[in-house]
Formats: sequence, structure tokens, C-alpha cells
Amino acid sequence: MAQVKSRRGVSPPLTRPVGGNRVSSVFTDEAALKGILGDLGKAERKIQFESFLFSGDHGQAIADALIARHDEGVQVQVLLDGKAQMLDRERLVTKLRAAGVDVRYFDPRSMPGPYAVDHSKLLVIDDQLVWVGGVNFDAEINRDMMTRIEGPAVRRLQGTFEEGWTNAGGKLLPAAGAIQSKGDVWVGVSQTGPRERSTRDQVLSELARVNRGDAVDIWMMDLADAEVLDALEAAQSRGVKIRALIDLKVPFASGRSADTLAKAIAGGIPDLPGIRRLQDRGIEVRAYVPPAGIAKLHAKVWLFTKDAGQPHESRRVIGGTVNAIKGAYEFNHEVGVLFFGKGVGADVQAAFREDFTRHSEPIKPLRAWERLKSNVIELLTNTLI
Repeated sequence: MAQVKSRRGVSPPLTRPVGGNRVSSVFTDEAALKGILGDLGKAERKIQFESFLFSGDHGQAIADALIARHDEGVQVQVLLDGKAQMLDRERLVTKLRAAGVDVRYFDPRSMPGPYAVDHSKLLVIDDQLVWVGGVNFDAEINRDMMTRIEGPAVRRLQGTFEEGWTNAGGKLLPAAGAIQSKGDVWVGVSQTGPRERSTRDQVLSELARVNRGDAVDIWMMDLADAEVLDALEAAQSRGVKIRALIDLKVPFASGRSADTLAKAIAGGIPDLPGIRRLQDRGIEVRAYVPPAGIAKLHAKVWLFTKDAGQPHESRRVIGGTVNAIKGAYEFNHEVGVLFFGKGVGADVQAAFREDFTRHSEPIKPLRAWERLKSNVIELLTNTLI
């Protein structure tokens, strides 16, 4: 795989994708919870679970399932973010530890910057399958993507958990032998972690591959990273069709009056600079309008569609936990997953198309005060966020 040039110089080559995987995705928190609970019920030896937010009804359901498997002799390891758990007063952590489950907090000192969090969402079962994506396990139901993978790529994803686990002082459990081929899909894994910063490079590498007639669809909660925006502008200048759907809500505002006030002050953070740049280049960018029962767009998905070439390579998808912001690419513990192969991407494209056409609205050109606001935000997003 070619090296990627960026403002940080030349990054090491990304790890090559591995074939032989079976991959499927779901697109809401409820669907992810249902699938994960089903797989947890089948665990026989080992469960490794990692999450950012972990609270509410969904967190409670996961915690109960983990305790049940632990009581039946399955080895359970839980890695969480300490800052996020303070929001829940460590209720579920206390419950898990009281039941004897080994729970640890990711060590943010292994990452640069004062605001680092463990933003990964991973579940590895019996060394044989993994769930990975944007879904938090709390009380909220979002539009999101969670992907289930079986095959050789499981070991690479498991490694991102184990890196965080050992940094938190945990001991590794014995691993199974070689994982057998399960399907026809190729999977490449990137991460932002204590010893690796490849999540931005994964996106830049795919953006460098597209040319005239190709398309890039961006289904993203936050889109602001300067290097990624540079690469999008370069792709557009080569004749690539680009569409972006983002969420302008304020994630933690509650109550109608609080939402209104928070949106006036902080709405669009950190997305306003990206919106401005994309609009100035004539790139179509729309705001997500959630249908009934959905709180917000929380996906972190890129869909690359080639105009020509082999049918099984026409779509390449990047999912995982990574918003397109500096913090996700440099500060947090994150994991990105590239997948392509036979039949890949049709369901992702259908979900994106539904939201882009039925659950979105145009973003009006930014007014003068919004452009001033975006300048301030851009300074922060290029340094702190």
C-alpha cells in the first residue's frame, strides 16, 4: 500500500488488509444491542468488551449479560473510559466489579493531549468474532453503524483492545490458534493508540485512490479535520462527486429550551469550518434531520464508489469509531475498519441514500457572524479538539 503524504510528513505504510472475512452491518443502536446480546449468549471461553459511554438501559442489558456469562465460567474483560464513567457515577462499573468481573479504565496518559478519551467500541468473543463501530451503550437510540466481523481480521481488531488493556495494567488471556477463513471480504484495521496513529492515514489513502467519475459519500457526526478537508478538495478538483451528511445538534443538551440555547452558542461545533470549506468549493453538504425515535446521527462512515473496475471492488467502506476531527485522529483511543469485497457496501449505500434523501435538509450558506464563529472553531479544531 502506498505511503500517505500529509502535513505531518510521510506516515508508515498502513497494514495491508487481510482476506477471508464475513462482514455484516446494522444501522441503529437497538439493532446492534439485539445482535450483540445474541452473540454474548453463545460465548464459551472469553469476552473482551470496550466502550466509551456505558450506562442507561442498553448498558444495563450488556452488564447483565456479561455478569451472566462470568457466572457460568466465561472469562470477561471490560475496558472503559474513566471520564465517561464519571457521568454515570460508575454505577455499572460498581455492579460489574461486585460480581467479580475484571473492569479497568483506559490510561489516557498513554495518549498526547489533556482531553484524550477511550472512544473505541469493541466486543471480541472467543477470539472468533468481533463487533466494532460507533454505537455507545447507553439510553440513547441513534442512527449509527455497528459491524460484525468473523475471520482472520478479528485478531488484528482484538490487538487494539489488548493494547489498551495491557496499558491499563491488565493481563492477556491465552489466545486461540489461527482463525479460519469465513468469507470473501477483505478487512483493513487502523487505530489511534499508544503506539500507532493510522486512522487519518486510512481515510487519506482511500481519498487518494478516487478519480473522475468516482464518488465519496460521507455519513459522519463530525467533519472538521484540516488534512481530510484538504484531501476532499483535491478529490473534488479531480472530478470526484462528493456528498456529506453531518449532524449539527448539540450531543449533550437536554430539554427544548436547553437545546435552543446550546445550539445558538455551540451548534455546529466542530463542523462549521468544514461546512464553510465544502460549501465554498460547491460540495453538497446536508444536515441530518432525525425521524421519530432517533436522537441524532452518530455514524462515522465513508463510502467510496469506483466508476469502473471489478464489481467486487467497486465499493470500499470505512467504518469504526472515528469522527473526522483532530482529536479522533491524534488524541483518543480509536479504531477504524476498511472493508471491501463481494457484495460489500450495498447496504451501507442504501442506508446513506435513505438519510440523505429523506432525513436531511440543506445547510444555508453561513452568515457573516457564523463565518467569524467558524474561524474561532477552526483554530480550536486544528489544535485542541
